[in-house]
Amino acid sequence: MPALLNKTNIIALLFIAVFGFYSLRVAFLQNEIEKQSMQLETKSAELITAKQSIATVSQINNNLNSTIDTLTQHLKDERRAVEFIKTYNATVDASVNKAVSELKGLLQDEEDDCGSRPLPTNVVDSMWQHYGTKSSN
Repeated sequence: MPALLNKTNIIALLFIAVFGFYSLRVAFLQNEIEKQSMQLETKSAELITAKQSIATVSQINNNLNSTIDTLTQHLKDERRAVEFIKTYNATVDASVNKAVSELKGLLQDEEDDCGSRPLPTNVVDSMWQHYGTKSSN
């Protein structure tokens, strides 16, 4: 048995143990490097996906802003149109009220002057021509 534990055998066993330890350590480190490399590839793919998502969301945001601007302009145009219609209607109402008032005044004057006689046809035709062309505009 003493021959088994001589110096050469001890050195050889020590060398084999150290070599085995370093071999295991190298294998472990290679495995860790592969894991980290795979994680890095996964993170890189996630980053690319995130960048694409950000680009898509930015484009959608730009489209929404453009749509909002268009709708805002459309709303302003509609408000201007409503104001124009209100002004036009007010002008028409005022013209019609003025015409009715003048007709009432003319009728009253004619009744005062003529008693109960109806207006002459030429007066009625003249009033229709005068007020009919104004109210149709």
